[in-house]
Amino acid sequence: MSDDLNEIYWGRCAGRYDTDTDYVVGRELRLALAGRLSSVRDAGRVIECGCGTGFYTKHIAPNSSAILAVDISAEMLDQAKSNLKMFPHVSYLKADCKKLPLPDAGFDTALMANVLHTVSTPGIVLDEIYRVLKNDGLLVIITYSDYALSFAEKAGVAVKFLSRFGVPPPYGLKNFTPRELKAFIGNSGYRVDEAEEFGDHVKGIFLTARKLS
Repeated sequence: MSDDLNEIYWGRCAGRYDTDTDYVVGRELRLALAGRLSSVRDAGRVIECGCGTGFYTKHIAPNSSAILAVDISAEMLDQAKSNLKMFPHVSYLKADCKKLPLPDAGFDTALMANVLHTVSTPGIVLDEIYRVLKNDGLLVIITYSDYALSFAEKAGVAVKFLSRFGVPPPYGLKNFTPRELKAFIGNSGYRVDEAEEFGDHVKGIFLTARKLS
């Protein structure tokens, strides 16, 4: 899927994105992950790649000095701006996280929530985040996964997804296990601190890591 088509795919569902995602993965799971994100202290200057509607942004905002919320979709950014009006230290950038128009080493923390498992080239995204993070900067990844479900349960989640979002990109949606995610991040220039699991059905993985110099 080209970048233009990727923008269209996510942009067309911006107005109902949170409701539809709650339906597919569960509101309780998203709130549990958001609560965990709220415990990240002294985040400093944050870049969020794939901010979407700002659902997770608002949970790290109180503990940050500034946030640059990035998304490929103008419609998603419009939703985020509306949802985050109470945070004047959040600014917005329409860009592809594979090629950020930003200088090196400008951020203390990078957040990717519900993004890494949806992109065609996650390694390139991680390399770009590495570039814009300061040495020892914090990387926070939140990702959903159905890896622990039975075949029938996975089929049920797929039906839910298709009914709300339609056919996903041709490269599909990657369902990381915690071990796979830790290995992938660890092989991309980061020191993984922890990978926590949330949820009783669809899982949410909350991973933190540090940029190695």
